[in-house]
Amino acid sequence: MMQPSGIRNSVCQAMSGTSARRSVCRRAGLLAALALCLAGLAGIVSPTAHAASLLDIGTYSIRVFRDSDGLPQNTVHAIVSDRHGFLWIGTQDGAAYYDGRRWHGVDMPNRTRSNFVRAILAAGDGSLWFATQAGGLHRYQDGRWTPLPGSADAFQNDRINALADSAAPDREPVIWAGTHHRGVARIEVGRSTLFDTRRGLPHNRVWGLYVQRDGNGRVTVWAGTEGGLARFRPDAERFEIGPGFPRESVNSFLETMEPDGSRALWVGTYGGGLYRFHRNAWRRYGSSDGLPSVHLTSLEAAGGSDNPQGIWIGTDGGGLAWLSEGRIHNLGLNDGLPSNAVYSLHETRQTTGVPVLWAGTRNGGLAELRGGQWRVIQPVQRPFPLPVLSLLETVAPDGTSSVWFGTDGGGLVRLTGARWDTFSQSTGALPNDIVQCLAATAEPGGGTTVWAGTRTGGLARFAQGGWRTIGTGPGLLPNDMIQVLLETGDSAADRFLWVGTRGGLARFGGGRWTVFDTQSGLPHNSVLSLIQTRRGDSPPVLWVGTARGLARFDGASWQTYSSREGLLNESIQCLHSATLPDGRTVVWAGTDGGGAFCIDLDDPERIALTLTDATEPRLPNNTVYKILSDAEDRLYMLTNKGVVRLTPTERSGGAGRPAFDVFTFTVEDGLPLNQCNRNAGMVDHLGRIWVGTVCGAAVFDPGLEARDYTPKPLLVQGTIVQGKAVPQRLQGGASLAFNENNIDFEYALLSFFRQEDTRYRAQLVGFDAQPSEWSADFKKEYRRLTDGNYVFRVWGRDYAGNVKGPVEVAFTIRPAPWATWWAYALLAALGVGLLYAGFKLRLQAHQRREDELMELVDARTRQLQDANRTLLELSYLDPLTGIANRRQFDERIDQEWKRAVRAGTPLAMIMVDIDWFKDFNDTYGHQAGDACLKSVATAMADGLSRAGDSIARYGGEEFAVILPLTDLDGAVKVADHLRRRVEALSIANSASKASPYVTVSCGVTSLTPSQAVSLSDFIRLSDYALYQAKQAGRNRTMSLKPMETAV
Repeated sequence: MMQPSGIRNSVCQAMSGTSARRSVCRRAGLLAALALCLAGLAGIVSPTAHAASLLDIGTYSIRVFRDSDGLPQNTVHAIVSDRHGFLWIGTQDGAAYYDGRRWHGVDMPNRTRSNFVRAILAAGDGSLWFATQAGGLHRYQDGRWTPLPGSADAFQNDRINALADSAAPDREPVIWAGTHHRGVARIEVGRSTLFDTRRGLPHNRVWGLYVQRDGNGRVTVWAGTEGGLARFRPDAERFEIGPGFPRESVNSFLETMEPDGSRALWVGTYGGGLYRFHRNAWRRYGSSDGLPSVHLTSLEAAGGSDNPQGIWIGTDGGGLAWLSEGRIHNLGLNDGLPSNAVYSLHETRQTTGVPVLWAGTRNGGLAELRGGQWRVIQPVQRPFPLPVLSLLETVAPDGTSSVWFGTDGGGLVRLTGARWDTFSQSTGALPNDIVQCLAATAEPGGGTTVWAGTRTGGLARFAQGGWRTIGTGPGLLPNDMIQVLLETGDSAADRFLWVGTRGGLARFGGGRWTVFDTQSGLPHNSVLSLIQTRRGDSPPVLWVGTARGLARFDGASWQTYSSREGLLNESIQCLHSATLPDGRTVVWAGTDGGGAFCIDLDDPERIALTLTDATEPRLPNNTVYKILSDAEDRLYMLTNKGVVRLTPTERSGGAGRPAFDVFTFTVEDGLPLNQCNRNAGMVDHLGRIWVGTVCGAAVFDPGLEARDYTPKPLLVQGTIVQGKAVPQRLQGGASLAFNENNIDFEYALLSFFRQEDTRYRAQLVGFDAQPSEWSADFKKEYRRLTDGNYVFRVWGRDYAGNVKGPVEVAFTIRPAPWATWWAYALLAALGVGLLYAGFKLRLQAHQRREDELMELVDARTRQLQDANRTLLELSYLDPLTGIANRRQFDERIDQEWKRAVRAGTPLAMIMVDIDWFKDFNDTYGHQAGDACLKSVATAMADGLSRAGDSIARYGGEEFAVILPLTDLDGAVKVADHLRRRVEALSIANSASKASPYVTVSCGVTSLTPSQAVSLSDFIRLSDYALYQAKQAGRNRTMSLKPMETAV
């Protein structure tokens, strides 16, 4: 395994999902550690030098779940997977399970006594056992709490710290429970046995238990106590303390298979570090071996205990440690962990197909370390990551590779091995620290020259260890905005450096500069991209992408392409030569909003193919900054929404179009951000793909891609909702009454990677003619089903295209009693009885007349009620803008405040004021002012997407927005969204000093109501934030927390 490199610190953080925080690991000194661990997660047993070099230069992303994301509480003591594949956690305030979409909280049966979950055991019979702080044990099976064996009653008020099951799979569990004061309890059906210091334990406080089976199935139970380790051998009557056993407090165990087939036992202690027991010999790892803390809490094997690639070690205060091949590497707060106190570890590789390590922390929630395929690189150490605008690789004669990063404000950075060198304006190397493009040329006498094009400083040349700047002027560059560089030619005689600037195209060769511009045949002087192609013995052709079209230069004349030739967008961001699946060689061009198109080199008069977000295949975004190819001729297009990969396929795309399989890499796969940059892409000499984003760079090795071919578990739950206060679960094969015909089905694919890409299709056989289209919907509702036989089928598809299903639930709805044969016989008999009832017809006619009169009275009563309701609604509306008035706002804010107090949830409020509105009225008149108020109110009301959000006219030109269940960050996003919608109306306001158009200022606050703050204080806080926004210049959003100002 490779060792940690000296790569500098990196910082990047992004948000996604339901406010689940995703933070990119920051300290690059851990690179090899994280690389090694995730290499283990990916099942890499013995990385080659090629693989290790990649693993040594990048970091992965960490996703964090907290209480705001659905956890019951932020300290996670236990993590397990049940037999279905659900991920369970135990916290200090209950348990929860994760279905790949959301967390579902589960309280303990006696939660008022103790909802603090210390340990969870997935027993061999499929049941889950929960150990609590002060409420003993609980068993959960098939979605409900089930009674414990009577022998467990004696421990129902105990604190239980650890659990183990020594029974064979699918047998009634034999539970071993480690108590806090009474030793180890063995609980079986009909009896329980207590083992304490009188029966061999070194201490009665037990922190960990582990069941070890030998080749014959015989069980040895290991107990970790406050006073050290003890062992309970098969057929023994008491625990024993063997020679060399750790005497420190023992709390965690792990068993692994060694390369020779033998087994090793790992023992974690609190204060003594890590112990390894193998072939009756003990080996200790402590601080001198690299452990960040000797206070261990948990252990986990990456890749499974039968073929581990390393050991994960959770510590109290030192974060995570990774042990591989005798060396320890560390991962902590600076690397993206939410806490350095790691209490529990669990890997779900077998369940998800993509390796995931889950780390439960103290007060930091649950961290998810995923084996993403991209590695993040931050070449410049700043408080916030800088965009990477350009990339270049140079390879020295001895094979040493250097990667160059052109940044937006940080100059030019070179990475050679583990060494970083920075060239900037402050060091005198560059004329400008914004490096937009890079190129390397070969020197006649050997060596390499690096060219750096800057934004407004001209061209910088690095050769023989020194820098020189080339600027504008006669016989030099036509413009100092350098946008693209290209070297052409195979020999010194025909070798040229082409420089695309905002003022034309410059060519350097033979010691002089030649300039091409619109007078020479270019469609525009702003040159954005360059490429040269050659067909056989024909002269080379230069392709030039400009801001107003594409040009083709064969050495004698120029041919141009614009919207007349079919270009959807004329701003050509990039050019790339590649081969289509049908064998044609083409030039691809990426545009700024019009997707990508290609031109056949054998038929350059027309556009061969165009791809957008509306074509098939479909691009994720129509801005294509850069196009690359890997060794398998797959295309990589860098866009605003990630890196889309197009893999050629043998199937036809229709109408003679080539066919591609499309996959888009995003932040979920390890990119620092989805938005890429022009010129920021390259393929290095090892075939690795490098991209630059607005939040740093990333690198991907197609040869090491962890491809996922594993269908995930798919679970479906049917619920009968007809006339039941508590919905009843639908069991497969159930026979339902005729009035139990309203049924809901909810399903979940347990895919813990790129969950937002999970799709489902469903069909109720007997009702639906065919399965539904694939969609993200995870619920189907059926109402008033008729009698008959039904089978509900559902399929699940994960991000990688793996399909699971169909999973089926069959049921029958019986006919109504009156639709049976005996019901018809009874009706015939009743018909005879009706003849006898003929004398009552007169009475019935009278009754009908009375009923009609009552219906008329009811109708008139409903009309009156509707009229009153309409009047009431009108009294709550502002007559000018049509939105809620001040009266409705006062009632609504009072309701939401009380609801937030009861639920303990956040409540946010936005105060909005139209900037310079009085001056607007004075300038344009009150009719225009009224029209402006209506337009602004409508734009903001339409901008509120959630059903619970509301807006009201607060008074004059002021509005108030109420946002339940919204924290301050979310409220600021909504406020900025509304502000931009108003500005987008483009209502002219020459009286405004903030903008030529009508704008608004927003004051935002959010808090969880408590007795310390009143509703009036809350409103005044929003109003004060609005005052600050106006004082700061208007047309902006300002936010305040309760502690930032006195209310």
